[in-house]
Amino acid sequence: MADFGVAGEGLERILRDAESGMPKAGEMQERIAKLVGKGDAADGRISAEFTSSGGLSALVLDPRVLRLPTAELSQEIRTAVNAASKDFHDQLTQASGELFGGAGGDNSVDPSGPEDAKPFQDPAAALGHLEKMGNAFAGQMKDLLRELSVQQQRAKDAAERYRDLGQRPS
Repeated sequence: MADFGVAGEGLERILRDAESGMPKAGEMQERIAKLVGKGDAADGRISAEFTSSGGLSALVLDPRVLRLPTAELSQEIRTAVNAASKDFHDQLTQASGELFGGAGGDNSVDPSGPEDAKPFQDPAAALGHLEKMGNAFAGQMKDLLRELSVQQQRAKDAAERYRDLGQRPS
């Protein structure tokens, strides 16, 4: 990394923070978009799918299941949907553990584990966390541009002083 002196220490910190966090955030966002949780109930006659973008994205009922009493059918549908949601959350937890590391060094996320892994157990929280990271990155880029502008102005001022020194009569 370039050496900007004492005034540039903040710039170097900003660059390090930006470089370390953004690739993982982008990869996590891609992984979340591809996850599909699946669940079934009533001996496989009811199946459901759950995604981050649509929540319950599919519900398939075998026509034979429609013979069940309404209360039982309702319960079986809830069972399939809850199983799909749980499968999605399990996949999300596994993906975040693989990417961000989990407790015990086994790349699994322990629900009682690190605070930075907990938001990835809930898709909405995960997307909110990614949005916060994106906003933080944008703020860091603004800081970076501001710092670069200061450094550029200092370089111009130094060049002008140097030029002025060379133009003075001896």
